[in-house]
Amino acid sequence: MKIIRQLASIVALSVFAAGLAVGADNLEEKLGESFYRPEQIKKCAPMLNLTEEQQTTLKNAYEAAVDKVGQLKEQIRAESEKFAALAKEQHLDEKALTAQGDKILDLDREMKHEQLHLGVLIKNTLTPEQQTTMNGVNALDPKLREATKLADKWKADGRDLSKLVEMKTDIEAKLQAGNVKEAEATLDRALDILNERTGK
Repeated sequence: MKIIRQLASIVALSVFAAGLAVGADNLEEKLGESFYRPEQIKKCAPMLNLTEEQQTTLKNAYEAAVDKVGQLKEQIRAESEKFAALAKEQHLDEKALTAQGDKILDLDREMKHEQLHLGVLIKNTLTPEQQTTMNGVNALDPKLREATKLADKWKADGRDLSKLVEMKTDIEAKLQAGNVKEAEATLDRALDILNERTGK
């Protein structure tokens, strides 16, 4: 049955994935770099210079979304257990299975709506300048993650990070000014240092 295959992927995604991260990842995959994940905003808060009103709006929206998504996940879990029980019967009642499957699909759609609502609210709360900064962060995100991972390793090894701290400040300033290419050039130099590519 097609509906059983659809539900298998939805249940796996919704029931076993943790927190709101599932929603954020879905938004990122489907909508590319147009939306900003809550954890990105938190990480970039110093360079965004968020006003108190913006901070309050984003905090309240995130907490409400976490609560709502948590409730929906619990409902999906409960309805999935009912679906699993129906599916274990020796003789399957397709009408009952389809109806129960529809409940899960409806809850999953409601959860995606909540995720989309949060994504829209986050973007609409930011000024055009702040969005420019976040667009730059999105574009450089893979390299920023690599640099952070390598810098953490350097720190754990007790190595000197003073030069890299200066470069990090420079990257943030350039992103805040919307100079993505210049920020990326500095980030590439930082990665060369972290990877000890001294020949470049």
